[in-house]
Amino acid sequence: MRPSRLSDLHGWPRVLAPSPPAPPGDAWPRVSLVTPSFNQARYIESTLLSMIHQGYPDLETIVIDGGSSDGTLEILKRHEAQLAYWESQPDRGQADAINKGWRRATGKYVWWLNADDLLMPGSLFAAVQFLEASPAIDFVYGDTLLIDQDDVVLGRTRYPEFDFVDFILNRRDLPQPGALVRRSALDRIGLLEEQLHYLMDYELWIRLALLGGQIARIDGPLALYRVHEEAKTEAGSLRSVEERRLLHRWLRAHPELPTEIREQWPRVTGLMHLECARTAIRAGAFPAGLAEALQSARAWRPVLARPALWYQVALGLLGLVLGPRVWIRLRERVRRIRRWRRARNVEGLV
Repeated sequence: MRPSRLSDLHGWPRVLAPSPPAPPGDAWPRVSLVTPSFNQARYIESTLLSMIHQGYPDLETIVIDGGSSDGTLEILKRHEAQLAYWESQPDRGQADAINKGWRRATGKYVWWLNADDLLMPGSLFAAVQFLEASPAIDFVYGDTLLIDQDDVVLGRTRYPEFDFVDFILNRRDLPQPGALVRRSALDRIGLLEEQLHYLMDYELWIRLALLGGQIARIDGPLALYRVHEEAKTEAGSLRSVEERRLLHRWLRAHPELPTEIREQWPRVTGLMHLECARTAIRAGAFPAGLAEALQSARAWRPVLARPALWYQVALGLLGLVLGPRVWIRLRERVRRIRRWRRARNVEGLV
């Protein structure tokens, strides 16, 4: 049967998953998961249940809420017996909230799960088993299923094995939900950079790799990433463009940057500007997006052969002609059609 909704996954996340046997000669080590939250009452209960119903015997669940006023607190109070700690007060952003939780965390392995994403059944066991059997690995990740605001499964994002040179030269990404990192690695490299609000996970992965950390992939999906209009990464933002530029300068100046990357820096620069173009146009900043597309071509001429560049140029010009309001309405209609078609054609996801 093809899963098209979360309820097709054997009633999950409201059905407790069975626990596999503990690693040989030892009990399951503690895992600490932090959930940063702000006005996510529509989704946060399913997020919490996806963690609680893992059945993991030593899970430390921490919720750092930024002062929600939408009913989130009532949900947290309803589940506080299963939470190690929760608070609700203003913070300085998502990275600040996650770092607050990590400073409280006592687990051997830690990470965060946003208040609109979910863990797949058994994902904590799979990640911990992998890390316990591979003491040289610091960070582990898997694939993700994409779901919409109505829990419809849209597709699966498959990630390749991690290679740092390929990661930078081809502007790869890693999944944030469903991953785990050793606390000892964070103690070695530091927590999230709090001045970043969009790319703090990307910066952490780069910093970990540059400082000798080992990153590995588990086969199969570990989490579900929710795609909806309120999500930061869906809305787009000129602030994330600024953060990409900031990280680009930081990376170029880093003394541990591999020679293979340094020798191909025009490529890295060109693809960075292409990502900035996409983000700016998504945010409705069409002149800024077109300027980024031009800088992409100036920095690395081979980008002119990439359809992605001309697609962004076409979108930017269309936005200038139609205006932001009409363009955004048209974009939303196209997105709905694409999601409907993807949901009807999902198969082989789990």
